[in-house]
Amino acid sequence: KDGLANFDVAAYLLISIHHDGQKAREAIKNRVARTIGLHGNHPILLTAGFRPEEIKPFREAFLRREKAGHLVTEKMIDLLAIAGTPAECQEKFKKILDAGVTQPILCDIEEISLEENMQMVREYLFPLLADG
Repeated sequence: KDGLANFDVAAYLLISIHHDGQKAREAIKNRVARTIGLHGNHPILLTAGFRPEEIKPFREAFLRREKAGHLVTEKMIDLLAIAGTPAECQEKFKKILDAGVTQPILCDIEEISLEENMQMVREYLFPLLADG
């Protein structure tokens, strides 16, 4: 039992932070769609509450190598991403850390400059790592 405390828990995170929360959410839609399409009817999505009929068009678009961000709902963003204003992202990131994640891994988001995204993560989310 005590041995588990010595293990790190890693999680791949889709993160988009912008002072205009709606811009952050819009920028991450294609990445959320690609994630759904990649996993298909995998338990990771089904357990999160996705229904096979919701997943199907994403899987089909993924296999055709087409973007499907236009199909992504606000609920899907909330389930699979950390996206919004700095304060909104801090709140969600804190919940992930509180759930036991010790090694957050930032995923590349095509529509967002990696440098800009990393700067926002460093500024707004990294301080929360030090708090834990």
